[in-house]
Amino acid sequence: MQKFHYKEHFWDVTKKIMTVFNDKDEPVYQLKLGRGQQRFKLSLLFNYLWQEYEIADGENHFYLTRDKGGFSWLLPTWQVYHNEQYMGRFRASYLLPIRFYYDTAEGDRFKFKYRFFTYNAEVRDASGRDVMSVEASIFKLKPEYRIEIHDSMIHPALLILLFQAGQEFISIARKNH
Repeated sequence: MQKFHYKEHFWDVTKKIMTVFNDKDEPVYQLKLGRGQQRFKLSLLFNYLWQEYEIADGENHFYLTRDKGGFSWLLPTWQVYHNEQYMGRFRASYLLPIRFYYDTAEGDRFKFKYRFFTYNAEVRDASGRDVMSVEASIFKLKPEYRIEIHDSMIHPALLILLFQAGQEFISIARKNH
């Protein structure tokens, strides 16, 4: 089992890089959110349609690009890349309860289940096996995420990136209501 943690920034996170630490408090990944949350309603609406995310260490660079057509404004879909190579897609399937699915190019599926009133989440593979769990401390100004990744064939950085993309979508939806 691998453990990680990171904290969101208090102010606008769109131009900030969040450092992800391992269980020894060593920095291992840099998580960047592009055009995600904004402080003003009008820019929030436009930037909501252009969410892009990336995470990197020294060797690996994972990033998501959001599909711009169809119903993607309501139920978003992102294309997933690793070092410029297509890896699969990450998509929302329902509004309530909120579910996201990561479908790999090889045909594997992972379900991301978010708790609506908390910042906690869990990830399971197609056979129902636990892949990742996320607990958040929300009693601070911004959440601090504690992540446990169980035995998984997916790179930990990618799981963290997909979790954060889904969490940002949910945060924006909460702000609009």
